[in-house]
Amino acid sequence: MLVNGNAEVASLAAWSATPEVKIVAAQVQTAGTVTPFEGALFFTFAGKASGSASMVQGGTTGLSAGALFVLRGRVQVEFGDLAEARVRFFQGAALLGSATTGPMNPATGLWDTFELPAVVPLGSDRWEVELRGTLVTGTFVNVFYDLLSLSACNASVAAAEVVRLGSPPNPSALLPGLTSAPVLGATWDPVISHASFAPNATLDLLCVTPGPTNVSLPGLGTLLCNTAQILILQPVPAGQPFQVPVPASCGLVGVGLYTQGASVDANGVISLTNALDITLGTF
Repeated sequence: MLVNGNAEVASLAAWSATPEVKIVAAQVQTAGTVTPFEGALFFTFAGKASGSASMVQGGTTGLSAGALFVLRGRVQVEFGDLAEARVRFFQGAALLGSATTGPMNPATGLWDTFELPAVVPLGSDRWEVELRGTLVTGTFVNVFYDLLSLSACNASVAAAEVVRLGSPPNPSALLPGLTSAPVLGATWDPVISHASFAPNATLDLLCVTPGPTNVSLPGLGTLLCNTAQILILQPVPAGQPFQVPVPASCGLVGVGLYTQGASVDANGVISLTNALDITLGTF
């Protein structure tokens, strides 16, 4: 949805930018010459001699409440200067919501990838993308951007977690995400409670698969995930939340997956928990 996000048109007409932001084919630096990540041109902030610089573009397309916007791009910095990308949503002049990458400072001389998800708030009538560069050391704002893009998922789907105990039932010890259900672009953080389940456990495991099952395993419990195709098998110390990154991909909106926990004690005894049947959503 960005106009000239790849900088291949040698004009900032689509952007509201401070005069020091330029589109160039190369930027000669003391650490070496910066060249485009792709194509023939890129954005440079290196003409700004103090403070910070920014470039901003706005639009009105794709603004369905609960939809997922994803800002992607490549960034390079030098001399410890800082880059930052932001997405904001407005209703008239009122700011309804925003997201930021926070300060970005990849290794000098390397193009780094960034990806910023943001959910459209109810009532939004305009979005805005801002790319910033801030001087930290030296004389100029040595921040460079290339291959910027903004995409929006057409669908708006609520993320969900449904408890499934199985037959015979397992203990309901795998709890839903502490922060939220599995939202695209976020980290899903379910946890196994040991208040009454496997109190001597030393290790917890989370299994994520594309299919369910229900197989009784005497001495262990009921297997509720089809382990023929395991997508994720994540271990954590007993009682610690799992940290499962959910990709910010529009193709995953509404995808259903099947998860189950297991705990292991010092003697190697395994105990199975309930399942959480999840739906990946935009909010």
